[in-house]
Amino acid sequence: MGPRSALCEKSDAAWSGAVTFGYQIYPEQRVIYVRYSGTFSFERLAATAKTLWGDPRYSRDYHGIVDFLHGPVSAPMADVRKLIELVQQSPHTSRGRWAAVTTAPVATALALVYGQALAQRHAFEVFSSWEAACDFIGTELDRGATAHVLAGTA
Repeated sequence: MGPRSALCEKSDAAWSGAVTFGYQIYPEQRVIYVRYSGTFSFERLAATAKTLWGDPRYSRDYHGIVDFLHGPVSAPMADVRKLIELVQQSPHTSRGRWAAVTTAPVATALALVYGQALAQRHAFEVFSSWEAACDFIGTELDRGATAHVLAGTA
């Protein structure tokens, strides 16, 4: 299966506010690309994690990039802490290296809190450039290859 077949796009009108979650799994490169935008509650964050973990192509051993560059991202700190607890306790949590890409202060702060709290589970760092994030996880994932995820097309 090609990487396009692994596309998942979730934009739920029932969720208040403009919330978007999408991901793409690249088995050949052993990389997961995840994109978020909007204001997330714990329930939304947990649902996105469970969606990703439930994909048969998901592997705990893959590395990943979390892309926060496509709109503001925020979540109440109490909900981020609940997400951290869920991820700490889950047997599905990745063992790979993960990089968050953002230039926004709120997303940077949330990603840093997440990364510090989960340092024992997996390496997670925050970067302001796509190239630095790819270097950290050891891949050359072409940003253009994620365009269909960004556009929300399958």
